Amino acid sequence: MTNCGSYGDVDMDGLISYNDSITVLNFVAEAQQLNGEQLERADVTDTTTKASGSVDVTSVDSLQILRYLEGFTQRFLVCDAK
Repeated sequence: MTNCGSYGDVDMDGLISYNDSITVLNFVAEAQQLNGEQLERADVTDTTTKASGSVDVTSVDSLQILRYLEGFTQRFLVCDAK
């Protein structure tokens, strides 16, 4: 987990993994639905204090999860905004 709670753990299995990035892409492609908690966890690029909705989750969030997994970043943008 990141040092800002459960952001990035979209599938809610307790780990941030490649499956989380794929889950976000499936959502963006309208092949999978996410509940409210999953939407919040998926919106790792959020810079506001409002709750995340379906329009807030994009392929950029999937990319940021991949960047985290590959070690290119240590934190998500949302960590600094919340």
